[in-house]
Amino acid sequence: MDEAQGSAGATDGPDFTGCWDIKGPGLDAAFSGRLSDTALDASRMASKTFGEGFPGWEIYRTVVSGDTIFLRRLEAYAIGMARALTRAQRKTGHPEVARRARRNDWIGQAARDALFMVIHGKPPVGINARAAQLGVSNETYQRIRDSVAGGMTIGLEAYRAQLFYFYWKVRRIGG
Repeated sequence: MDEAQGSAGATDGPDFTGCWDIKGPGLDAAFSGRLSDTALDASRMASKTFGEGFPGWEIYRTVVSGDTIFLRRLEAYAIGMARALTRAQRKTGHPEVARRARRNDWIGQAARDALFMVIHGKPPVGINARAAQLGVSNETYQRIRDSVAGGMTIGLEAYRAQLFYFYWKVRRIGG
């Protein structure tokens, strides 16, 4: 085969350039649409390991499927976390946020922004703009927002790991 035929023959087949990076939806696909009995059993088992206080399924389903049905509960959870954080005491015995600086408006917005970050992977607006809008220091707003987002993200990843573990466990036993 001469060089001209070799090049022509190479272009006749499909071009697989760059296809090595293509990945399927993974196990998250089992939980993103209509749920199978296996997925339902796994979600019940995973939720039991976290207790009723943590909305693991709600966060996971919102992130994976884009469901909005749980947003009010997730917002309430995030606001509760933010309020608890602002009242927490540091090792020095001083409060995380001074009592005079605790206002429900900015605490609630920091929590909603944290939830947005967990769902979308980025903040809705910059720290400077939001803190100025709310009349709170950049550092205080960011510390609360990022702590709530971090806690919820860690919880989400831990829940997801348990969910996948139970999914494979249910499949193995034939559930």
